[in-house]
Amino acid sequence: KQVTRSTGAVSGIAKKGKNQDQFIIDRAVDPDKYIVGPGDQFHINIISSNETFDHSITISPSGKLLIPSVGIVESNQLTLTKLIKEIKKQIRSWNKNVKINVELEVIRQFRVLVTGQFSNAGYFVVTPMTRISDLFEQIISDHNQRKKETISGNRESIYNETFGMRSRIAVDDFYNRKLGIDQELDKSDIDLLSKRNIVIKRGDDSIMVDLEKFKVTGNEIFNPYVQQNDIIHIPYKNRHFTVKGGVQRPGEYEYKINDNINDKPPNSFPAKLLMLLYQRFQKFNGDPSMILHI
Repeated sequence: KQVTRSTGAVSGIAKKGKNQDQFIIDRAVDPDKYIVGPGDQFHINIISSNETFDHSITISPSGKLLIPSVGIVESNQLTLTKLIKEIKKQIRSWNKNVKINVELEVIRQFRVLVTGQFSNAGYFVVTPMTRISDLFEQIISDHNQRKKETISGNRESIYNETFGMRSRIAVDDFYNRKLGIDQELDKSDIDLLSKRNIVIKRGDDSIMVDLEKFKVTGNEIFNPYVQQNDIIHIPYKNRHFTVKGGVQRPGEYEYKINDNINDKPPNSFPAKLLMLLYQRFQKFNGDPSMILHI
């Protein structure tokens, strides 16, 4: 049997030497929901009565997939299921008596725009299997890295060539103890970012994201995957309520319109009282003049 293999450029997954790293995803790709795009790489196996062809090909930047000896398949914005059907249809138009296997081989990367008033808003590299929570952590990590580099640069600028090792250690000790790099990292606009009022602008639709609710309920509707051409807006926190008293987690919590303190009626008196106060907070839209003193 004749075996041929054509290799396209790999996009979307880092490599370690000649071996491709494993995918880091939270579940198997759903072919009915996964939207293909430029950079996705496919392994196409064609078996006929007398030869076998193996092709590793990548969707081009214009959204086309070129299958050697067969032709071009328009693939942009198709689901994985529809694209595989189209690939098989095109190949069978060339040879009806072949067995065809198609597999998504490499997941692409792309840049998505994140807007907001925080310092490092802009474009971030993601994949179709990146959730908003992953992107949020990436934004925080990027911000902290930039902050560390800025602090390190400021520290280096005060060093002098005439400083001995003892003087350099003294400067390091001053920054670490008196100023504190960790404290500087904590005091930033990144801590003001909302986790409950994130908005994905996807075409004409606006999708609300609530990472705190996802963390508590595990419901993935509150933490969807990113799609190409999404614009993610992350505002600052602008409303909150405070929980005090004999509760498991007292403290300040971000408020979201139409919040419910509990889907089930509370049984204990403290829980009923808490629900009453929270309902008043909602009714008067957080107006401080309507505080109920008990």
